[in-house]
Amino acid sequence: MQTPKAEDTTPALNGIEYLLTKPDFQAASKEAMPSDSRDREGIVITFGGADSFGGTGQCIASLLAFYDINGENVPRLTVLASDKMAEAQDIDELLTKWPGEAKRVPWMQAHDVAALFGACHTALVSHASCCHKAL
Repeated sequence: MQTPKAEDTTPALNGIEYLLTKPDFQAASKEAMPSDSRDREGIVITFGGADSFGGTGQCIASLLAFYDINGENVPRLTVLASDKMAEAQDIDELLTKWPGEAKRVPWMQAHDVAALFGACHTALVSHASCCHKAL
């Protein structure tokens, strides 16, 4: 991979092994990951602290439409979103329509986020630090 300013001989480091992750997430993720992928369940949605394009609400609405059609085996839904974000996107109202267990969490410690990502089946995250933490 080359950037516009890189020389042809400039090496680039790509891949998960080169992610810059806070030590508390690294340690927590090692403890939190289940040993078997069959132990994973639920959906987590988080777009970080800003989500200025409204992606959290859009994802919930899309999942609601999907599970309205395919109503069986509805997974638990956990949404990480601040009170301000929830108000701006009517997230709490959307969650009342979820056909199964759903909750919004406004803030979590690093260890708890790692445990949540480690135990969920699906994580819908932004392409930001949330994505790296989910990996």
